[in-house]
Amino acid sequence: MNNTELVEYEDQRQIVMNPMDATPAQFRAGLDRRKENRDTLMDWIRSALLEGRDYGSIIIKGQKSKPSLLKPGAEKIAGMLGLIPKFPNLKEYEEAVLAGHVVDAIILKCELQNQSGEVIGEGVGARYVEKQDHGDLNKALKMASKSAMIDATLRCAGISEIFTQDIEELQPKSNPALIEETDQQHVNQ
Repeated sequence: MNNTELVEYEDQRQIVMNPMDATPAQFRAGLDRRKENRDTLMDWIRSALLEGRDYGSIIIKGQKSKPSLLKPGAEKIAGMLGLIPKFPNLKEYEEAVLAGHVVDAIILKCELQNQSGEVIGEGVGARYVEKQDHGDLNKALKMASKSAMIDATLRCAGISEIFTQDIEELQPKSNPALIEETDQQHVNQ
């Protein structure tokens, strides 16, 4: 075939329907396909993500916490799934600040979109600007967007069984003696 030949393309997209309306054979085949894909994703996560950089744990009362997915790990997973993070309500905060309004709290939504712009997963992240970030609006926006993206990734990939989110929330602030050590310095990532 040379570059001037036309290639006939047949659209092979399937009509989306409720899985419970499929025939038992179609439903079973769909479940089997999704199980195999999920197993493949879980194998990839176990082999590609690095503790201390992509996820981390802390020691509380002598016990290692459930691993927390960190931003680099969420970015890797979303990227491997071909998903792009978008923050549809970020512009509202930009406009409020430019108009001179004081922003006390930030609640950002993250949409993980495929290449066609379809929303595949969503997550939410929130911060109190003064209380959590000492009035640093830039830090608060970044932390809220990070939390929203991690939440969207956990939900979209269905990996809450192995990861949690916001490990810094696990640290007892009133009794730092409960934390004996930290695996890497992942809390600030």
